[in-house]
Amino acid sequence: MGFALDTTAYAKAAMHALAHPAHTVNGVFLGKVTNGEVVAMDAVPLFHGLSLAPMVEVALMQVRAPGCSSWIAATLCRVGCSGR
Repeated sequence: MGFALDTTAYAKAAMHALAHPAHTVNGVFLGKVTNGEVVAMDAVPLFHGLSLAPMVEVALMQVRAPGCSSWIAATLCRVGCSGR
């Protein structure tokens, strides 16, 4: 199974990391499985800095809430490391 990253998803993830260069950033890539390949088409920035498990759980429930996005087939977590 391959993986492809749409430019919109890449740009959102990069801008989130650039906006908070001194912190670790967390987010989710949203996409579809197409012809055996995972295609990440959007990104949802979640946190920068320390993120506790309950906060992550609530954020992920909001991302996958009904009506939030009907085309989600695959969700991939992303974590950017701080430059410290």
